Amino acid sequence: MYAEGTVGMVKCPACDEVFLPKEARVTPDRPDTPLPSYSGIPAAPSYRDLAMPFIQKHVDYYVGRLFTEAGADAASSLLELGPEAVPPLIAAYHREQSENVRTELLQIIWEFRSPLALGILEEALRHPSKERWRTALDGLVALRSPLALGILEETLRHPSKERWTKALDGLVALASPDAIRVLETVLEEGKRRVKPDTEYCAWLQEALEQAREAHAAKQEDGDA
Repeated sequence: MYAEGTVGMVKCPACDEVFLPKEARVTPDRPDTPLPSYSGIPAAPSYRDLAMPFIQKHVDYYVGRLFTEAGADAASSLLELGPEAVPPLIAAYHREQSENVRTELLQIIWEFRSPLALGILEEALRHPSKERWRTALDGLVALRSPLALGILEETLRHPSKERWTKALDGLVALASPDAIRVLETVLEEGKRRVKPDTEYCAWLQEALEQAREAHAAKQEDGDA
């Protein structure tokens, strides 16, 4: 245990605990590798020292500093807490009153690529706020899971052109076999309607061709 005043020690602004600076800390899976260093607000201690009360304390501290002069460092520090921070971040999202902070929290949450984010992304997708549902769509594309793709598929059937075109962009960016199958399925449904929407089908067809071309390019590069 290090006492305050030890050479090289850092006091955390969130909880006043004293710990080794980031450069001296290591991750449990790679004990010889220090955590990345961020300037500004000190980040939390090493992952092996993290426990939920500790994480909660730091989540509360850094969330309160989003959209301040230290906002960028606060966001980086939240991400440095690791995927264990996702549940308290989701709770903070539900408590938050500021629309800007909520959207920022949604972005931070999905950047962990955690399956725990799926529910909140689906919820945010139905919100009328443009910034929020667009952020949710970005998160679903990033997750790449079968459930996330299912939600994207449903979004393609949304009456709002702005929403389904955003979903199209995400599926084209994925350009995976599953994303291509989603586009093929929805396109066939569109064509089978009693009165097909020609513009809608044209958008789907173009997106499908783009996704196929991108997937073929990935295969050539060995990325698929």
